[in-house]
Amino acid sequence: MNLPNTIVGATFKKLLGEHTFTRRGELHYISKINGAFDKVCDRFGISSITLGEYIFYKSSRFNHTIVEKELKVLKKQRKWGILYWPAMLLRVTL
Repeated sequence: MNLPNTIVGATFKKLLGEHTFTRRGELHYISKINGAFDKVCDRFGISSITLGEYIFYKSSRFNHTIVEKELKVLKKQRKWGILYWPAMLLRVTL
C-alpha cells in the first residue's frame, strides 16, 4: 500500500463525497454533478485520479474505460509503493 497517497485519498474522500462502489478491494467515488471534485477536474483538466486505495471520477466523464485505466494506475502504485510518484516524475522529465 502507498500510505502517503492513501492518506491524501482519505482526505479527499472526506471532502468530496460518499463511497459509490467497491471493486476488487479498492474504493471508487463518483463526484456529484457540478460538485467540488468536478470543479477540481475542470480546473486541472482531468477526468479521474487514483490516490492510494481511493479512485475518484468526474461524474460527466465516468465510464468503464476510465475505470480500467485507473485500475492499472492503482496496480502500479501498489507495486512501486512510496517510489511511485518519484518514478513517474522521472519518467515524464526524461
